[in-house]
Amino acid sequence: MVAQINKAANPDIIGRLAILQNGHLLLAHFRDEKYTFLPGGHVMPDEGIKAAIRRELWEEFNGRVEIDRYICTLEHSFYNNDKKQNEISFVFSGKLLNCTYPQKPGSCEIDLEFFWRSIDKLNEANLLPQPLRHVLPDFFNDNNSGLWISTIEP
Repeated sequence: MVAQINKAANPDIIGRLAILQNGHLLLAHFRDEKYTFLPGGHVMPDEGIKAAIRRELWEEFNGRVEIDRYICTLEHSFYNNDKKQNEISFVFSGKLLNCTYPQKPGSCEIDLEFFWRSIDKLNEANLLPQPLRHVLPDFFNDNNSGLWISTIEP
């Protein structure tokens, strides 16, 4: 017997960029939501993760970026409108070439906003997924990378 695969259970592949300037991390949020996330987005078919990050940041705020180092891969499960979703995010550090702290990038999307938050205040910013609240300060303080993180497995 062949098992049926639920297409909705396949994880989304996400590329994210952690941009740190003057001790502040660039975060994004949807105007109607109370959580934040790192800029980036979905990887399209036949697109590399770094290319997806560059494309997404250009689409989101005309961001020109340089991608530096790999930080971590984060497997994450969450509910969106009572529907369970899974994603695998590949997180890199990088530089924003056409905007500097404290200037906020202007959004090209009506429901999306960007702002800088002290890397010591990621809990207050309600950064999701939650493991990034610890991983990012550790990475930028100690330069640790190459982590595998899961909110699904114990």
